[in-house]
Amino acid sequence: MKKVLLIMLFFVGLTPLYSNLDYTEMDVLAVTNDRTFSFELDATAAQQSISILSDVKEPMLIKIIDKSGFIRIQKKLHLDREIDLVLLEEGLYLIKVYVGNHMEVKRFYKGNDGVNVR
Repeated sequence: MKKVLLIMLFFVGLTPLYSNLDYTEMDVLAVTNDRTFSFELDATAAQQSISILSDVKEPMLIKIIDKSGFIRIQKKLHLDREIDLVLLEEGLYLIKVYVGNHMEVKRFYKGNDGVNVR
């Protein structure tokens, strides 16, 4: 009986150690990985070109995808983060930006802004 109680106490004593490792260290790693890469677009509606604003110094692979899912533009950008949109038709597009193991998606509209200022 004494051995059974000691074994149960041993396993009960180990469970808080494993539960703390799972929640604290894994959450900290997930939060730091999510904050390593982000970008912004200079405008959500553009006619000629669009610029990617980011503090990342690594090369970026960008893909511009139309509504039907076709990749219309695919480029690798280094320091010049401006993308020429002249070849695209007017419409809504997604831009996927890959840096290392991270990827982020934004959307933009190629064409005039729909706001009328009077």
